[in-house]
Amino acid sequence: MFLCAAVIGQNSQPLWLQTFQEAASSAVQPSDPLAFHYLVHCALDGVEEKSAVALPRRVPSQGAADCYLGQLYSTEEYTVHGLMTNTQIKLLVVVDQDAPREDALRLVLNRIHVAYVDAISNPFNEPGLPITSARFDQSVKQIIAVANGTAQPV
Repeated sequence: MFLCAAVIGQNSQPLWLQTFQEAASSAVQPSDPLAFHYLVHCALDGVEEKSAVALPRRVPSQGAADCYLGQLYSTEEYTVHGLMTNTQIKLLVVVDQDAPREDALRLVLNRIHVAYVDAISNPFNEPGLPITSARFDQSVKQIIAVANGTAQPV
């Protein structure tokens, strides 16, 4: 189950972070969204390690660089998975230990990437500043709700 999503800038500054408390089961109830901020920050070390070694990887069937980084950080309760764009923007998701399969993680991260590209394509958006787009916020909430099975695809 997806519990948090984050967009991290080129210089590791948080541009957007959202927790999904309604998605959390009764066994996993993080009381402090700051705990997710900490997990995402810890995962940035994994981003640096994997990006230095693995990016860009070529996927022969797609003919493009594969930006999916995989699992970046793990605790007893959560794991953090990520994707790094060509412009060094990091998209991270925090999932509980009943994590979805890797293809589902890739799909969610790719959909968040599409929503991110749509949000920053706004001519009034200033690169490097926190994302304040209500449309981006709503899009990611919908993507996570569908992935968690709490909403129908639009």
